[in-house]
Amino acid sequence: MTWHSEGRIRDGKLRHPADSPQWKKFDDDHEEFATETRNIRFALATDGMNPHGMQSSTYNLKLLWDNGIEVYDGFRDENFIVKAMLYGTINDFLAYGNLSGYSIKGWKKMSIFFQLSYWESLYVRYFVDVMHVEKNVCESVIGTLLDIVGKKKDGINARLDLVKLGIRFDLALVKKGKQTFLPPTACTLSRNEKRALCETLYSVKVLEGYSSNIKSLVSLKDLKLKGLKSHDCHILIENLIPVAIRSILPKKVRMAITKLCFFFKAIYSKVIDSGRLTSFQNQIAETLCELEMYFLPSFFDIIVHLTIHLVEETKLCGPAYMRWMYPVERYMKILKGYVKNRSRPEGCITEQYLVEEAVKFCSEYLSNVESCGIPKSCHHGRTLGEGSSGCQQIEVPRLQWEQAHLYVLQNTPEIEPYISLHKDTLKRRNPTRSENWITKEHNVQFIGWELDYTNFRVAIFGCKWVDNNSGVRIDDMVFIRVDFKKVSYQDDSFILASQARQVFYIIDPVDKSWSIVLTSNKINAFTDGELTEEVNVEDDPLRST
Repeated sequence: MTWHSEGRIRDGKLRHPADSPQWKKFDDDHEEFATETRNIRFALATDGMNPHGMQSSTYNLKLLWDNGIEVYDGFRDENFIVKAMLYGTINDFLAYGNLSGYSIKGWKKMSIFFQLSYWESLYVRYFVDVMHVEKNVCESVIGTLLDIVGKKKDGINARLDLVKLGIRFDLALVKKGKQTFLPPTACTLSRNEKRALCETLYSVKVLEGYSSNIKSLVSLKDLKLKGLKSHDCHILIENLIPVAIRSILPKKVRMAITKLCFFFKAIYSKVIDSGRLTSFQNQIAETLCELEMYFLPSFFDIIVHLTIHLVEETKLCGPAYMRWMYPVERYMKILKGYVKNRSRPEGCITEQYLVEEAVKFCSEYLSNVESCGIPKSCHHGRTLGEGSSGCQQIEVPRLQWEQAHLYVLQNTPEIEPYISLHKDTLKRRNPTRSENWITKEHNVQFIGWELDYTNFRVAIFGCKWVDNNSGVRIDDMVFIRVDFKKVSYQDDSFILASQARQVFYIIDPVDKSWSIVLTSNKINAFTDGELTEEVNVEDDPLRST
């Protein structure tokens, strides 16, 4: 509860809501509240299950703010008065009017949250759920490109709107006898282009746990994408759509859609330089203007417009990933699964939660016992060297073994003093030899030194290095492309597992002999359920890899 005050990094970048202007302004305005670092700041998420029906929680919020309640701090072994405030609400656009009182259904009202004395002074009171914005934008783009009924933003009504507005007459409906034709727009795909897009997505193989099976979402028969969930749209718009459209569409249209995808990837970064947010704001404004030249006006509904406000919310309230609905909806699904008696949902949730907590607590004190109802972590055993698909022993050639052994020796910090000692010994025995000769002789002799690994193993990866000169290219959209036929450095093919970075490859639709490199997000390494380290695989958020 005190991490935001004692443990977070303070380097001027946005990593947490505590780094944001809204958090800091509230602390300045309410010093007594800010002094007690254990006080709570709530975010009210309104999308999901509400077991309390229409009962209001306003009284509880006022009680927590005005008086607080006495609670026991087990870590410090003391009682204290904890207070709480409502930092903001997280909701999709449909729930926006219910919370804010603004008109989206033809009527207005004053939000009851204004009874909280601090509510009016907050910079942003109602956060736009970036998850739903991203999902709807992704569905609009995919639906329009693939002509999916119910998702596309092009049709007879959209063309009639152009006539009423008196614009883009070249796209107006064309009638020939009893038939009506829709002239193609800049983003209209032929059947072959639709097939190329779908085949690219159909062939994608991602990392385990990275996303759902993209292949199952693609219908090559109908040339459609079906059954898209929110996270599927997140993966598509962040990484896959920019790759899938590389071989189709005019270049300017392709660039505009790719910029839109990169914008979402930029604001989802876990560490944001606040000085770059202005450039993000300019980028999305320019991108929407470019899209207006290629898509019909019907494409630009209120959801697309909300992308303009995402940067300002990030600037005032911190990283966008702290305000999306993914963790909320996942936990709501868990709570819904607890309900067995629909007339008493609160009791079911409470009872099931307590039982699960008790079993988890007891299981930590019982070794070599499998707890009923508690699944094993997907990381179980893997960080200890247990393979996920069985064990296979191979006989390594002597030369390859020596290369691996030498690499381990040269990249183990504890061995560095002995490396220097061995080189000094060679120099004393061969004072007339050059530095290059000393290095080569060291590499030959040093692998003969005995290294006893005793009861642990050193994990290494054998790599095929792509030639940096002829086998790696970076295009104008900063996609890294590699040609696996052009390899080099075969005499130095090993790295430690700790030096590896997890990526996956997608065959480039433009040239099948090349592959595009895509990285995964930040992941955590676990050993027996405990977090051992954070593996940072973040990049410049405006880059595609």
